[in-house]
Amino acid sequence: MARKNTNAELFSHVTQFGYAADKSTGAATFITTLASTAAEGASALTVAAASTVQATTGNFGYVGDAGNVEMFKVEAVSTTDILTLVSKLAYDHSTGEAVVELIRTNLGDISDDGVQQEVSADRNAINVATERHTYHHHIAHTDYQVTVQLENLSRENYAVMMGIPEALIHGAGTAADPYVNDWTPDDIDTIDPIFFYMQGAMKGGDLLEIQFMDCRIDPTKTITYARGQDAPAQIVFNTRLNRILTWTPA
Repeated sequence: MARKNTNAELFSHVTQFGYAADKSTGAATFITTLASTAAEGASALTVAAASTVQATTGNFGYVGDAGNVEMFKVEAVSTTDILTLVSKLAYDHSTGEAVVELIRTNLGDISDDGVQQEVSADRNAINVATERHTYHHHIAHTDYQVTVQLENLSRENYAVMMGIPEALIHGAGTAADPYVNDWTPDDIDTIDPIFFYMQGAMKGGDLLEIQFMDCRIDPTKTITYARGQDAPAQIVFNTRLNRILTWTPA
């Protein structure tokens, strides 16, 4: 595969940050299950209950249960209950697994501090018996954590920063019925499943989206809010699957 960029790639080009959450409550476009298995690398889903599936091109959704949840984008819809996907599946999926619409929300601009990634692992070195060097590492556990600083702190990204469902924000935004963020410590890190994404444009004009799937919020952070100064929304999360998409706009 030919390289089109030689420096300042990927994360240095993302400018927007958002999340996608389960839309199984409310006016969801589709909530269904798999009618047949879908193997890793497949680019289509055969779903059950045609009457409940009203997906259209461009809809986002997720497929899977605990351990293999992944986000997809619908490229085309067949009358035979087949959803053709923009990207291939990263996991195997079994009959009966959930297929549910996701609603994507743009949380705003990524600050000049950018994106920080931290990968840690429990590893044991496997050494060569006859030579003085390490042959391989046995990885027992890995942890992939991402930190994003957003330029502004709004009701919505404050809730996401703490892992609090947006459903806990209520009100009409009037003096008589103001917007209210109601939450208790038991509400922290209860968004499940949740997917994050970053978007931007690369040097040659190609578009870029980086997706993080099956994420868990880390609400432990210290942020100082000074009067009269902008305070960032610091979102820290662990992710199990990272997918990078680049394409040339039509």
